[in-house]
Amino acid sequence: MNPYTADKILWHPDRLAAMRAGKRPVPVNLQLIISDYCNQDCHWCAYRASNGFSVEQFGGPDKTGAMSRNPLRMIPAAKVREIVNDAAEIGVKSITWTGGGEPTAHPEHLELFAHALNLGLECSMNTNGVIFRKGWESVLPHFAYARFSIDAGTPEEYARIRRVPASMYQTALEHMAALACEIADQETGCVVGAGYVVEPTNIENVLQGVARIRDTGASYVRLASMQSTDGAAAYGDRLEAAADMCRQATAELSTPSFKVVNLFEGSLGRKMDDPYCGFQEIVVYIGGNQKVYRCCYTAFTAMGEVGDLTQRRFLDWWASEDAARLYRDFDARTCITCPMVEKNAVITSFVRGNPMHANFP
Repeated sequence: MNPYTADKILWHPDRLAAMRAGKRPVPVNLQLIISDYCNQDCHWCAYRASNGFSVEQFGGPDKTGAMSRNPLRMIPAAKVREIVNDAAEIGVKSITWTGGGEPTAHPEHLELFAHALNLGLECSMNTNGVIFRKGWESVLPHFAYARFSIDAGTPEEYARIRRVPASMYQTALEHMAALACEIADQETGCVVGAGYVVEPTNIENVLQGVARIRDTGASYVRLASMQSTDGAAAYGDRLEAAADMCRQATAELSTPSFKVVNLFEGSLGRKMDDPYCGFQEIVVYIGGNQKVYRCCYTAFTAMGEVGDLTQRRFLDWWASEDAARLYRDFDARTCITCPMVEKNAVITSFVRGNPMHANFP
């Protein structure tokens, strides 16, 4: 099992055919950020750290009204339903409830999740896993997957990295285990996994952290590098130690029922050498400020902004000429980094490629 394979787009030949014909495809996936507020404060967060990719437009008023890098900003439930309805109407396949902030911090998140499921949209969630509200058992097991951000091997490390009480570490792990158990009981097929950012200060406990994740009954852990405008330089002289630890975890902790997916080196410092970005039309990102962005790596930046839904329906934006122009005129080589290089290469090879003797495979 590798949920991060680059060739999944090949399962959507209608989208590829539309792009090859010069038409806008219906997005396959909508990354919907219903809350820009987060109940944690990871020191490397791309939305809050000073060297994060997505700080340019992210700040806003906090609970006191003061300007903050953790704004108390959420999409109203009625607007979320409107976006979800439009997505289902045009043929979007799935919604990833993610951040930005923490999706479960939105007070109506379970009702919104259930609404999307009832419309036939596949759902997934990226979460820190601390907030599990009453009724989660009837909703979350019916997701395609739930990925918990853990990033630590001990409660003390978790508290330091995320700047929260150490008790939240056990809470997150217990919620992972509870969801995995509920999925098994209901036989729904939802996949529980974890994201683990390996950064300069948490290298030593990676093996212990991955083992603890495995013990919850999770199916996989994704090891990834810290993404920032500093790139590999953010690791200083610890880059090779971090890469070695990821390789060791992959070799020693993978089992037939638990996969360690090592994306550490594959996603660090990658850049596009082709101006064409097809991925931005396959996956659409909507922030808690109701603006539309090219992807999570250009979110909350002027370069990444391609729409504003505060006074417009998602359906109308998607069908508009101004959206089409913004996608058409974009040069992907201007991005600081692109961990989606391989996925874009697959799309480009079909949409713009013309292989010799294609009928002689």
